[in-house]
Amino acid sequence: MMTVLIVEDNPGDVRLIAEMLSESEPGTTFESVETLAAALGSLEPGGIAIVLLDLGLPDSQGLRTLERIQEAAPGVPVIVLTGNIDTRMALQAVESGAQDYLVKGHFDGEVLGRVIRHSIGRKSVQQALVVSEAELLSANAQLGRMVHNLVESMGRIVELRDPYTQGHQTRVAAVAKDIAIEMGLGHDLVAGIEMAGLVHDIGKLSIPAEVLTKPGGLSDLQWLIMREHPEQGFEILKDIAFPWPVATIVRQHHERMDGSGYPHGLSGGAILIESRVIGVADVVEAMASHRPYRPAHPVATAICEIDSHREWFDPDAVDACMRLYASGQLRLEVALAGRLDATSDGSRG
Repeated sequence: MMTVLIVEDNPGDVRLIAEMLSESEPGTTFESVETLAAALGSLEPGGIAIVLLDLGLPDSQGLRTLERIQEAAPGVPVIVLTGNIDTRMALQAVESGAQDYLVKGHFDGEVLGRVIRHSIGRKSVQQALVVSEAELLSANAQLGRMVHNLVESMGRIVELRDPYTQGHQTRVAAVAKDIAIEMGLGHDLVAGIEMAGLVHDIGKLSIPAEVLTKPGGLSDLQWLIMREHPEQGFEILKDIAFPWPVATIVRQHHERMDGSGYPHGLSGGAILIESRVIGVADVVEAMASHRPYRPAHPVATAICEIDSHREWFDPDAVDACMRLYASGQLRLEVALAGRLDATSDGSRG
């Protein structure tokens, strides 16, 4: 048994609709009210299956009447009943959420009953879709958190082999994310940059520990081995179905705008913007952190390095990083101060 709320200020129309309902939908009960205020009061306790609504009431007129009903009972379907044959108004009513639009004197009990049943069924489907969408969004958010945590764990595996770089990838990811936001990059690009930043050095799993932690300078052969880590990172990550090109971002994070980087000597637009952003963050963080082969540099020195070597780096990323530093928003912990080796890009990492 369902209860129909008839919101209509014409007693004759109420009687006619009630007779139609009794004929087409036996067992249906109904309530009738003449004003919007009374309708809202009837909806408040719940139990109404559907509303048959006249848009012209003593205390409310037009589509605002429909909107108020839907605000009060968003899960209850509404069929608009009117004496006006107005196609534009009918379209606006349906676009505003009405399940249907019937013109008085142009329908009988059979049509009314069929429209009521279809409207209730359609509203149920719409409500189910809303719930499903909310559940899907929640599941996606949970999956996103799981992926993020997994990627962070992958990054920590690298740092277990080289305690001197503990936290490096996390800090690079944070700085790169801030740079990307400061540059005005879209949400999807920012998310991909952060994710790739967390594992940008994962290829160092293939580097012998004695090379990673060597306190002095590296030999030519050791440098060649070290420079393989972006390519090794690509090989580790390429078969993981990230929603971003994480493997390629990692492969390119040591490429430089003038073609002087590695592993493939890419230049300019051939380098993903994500890799260019991480490249700036990587150099600044690495220079500002202690390494076994040199003390930490002040952050100001690292900023001067990227500014004075703009041929290497994306100029927009450099400018964004400098603005963050100038405003005190650069999320970077500084270790010991030191002097800059002008012949170096500031890091092995």
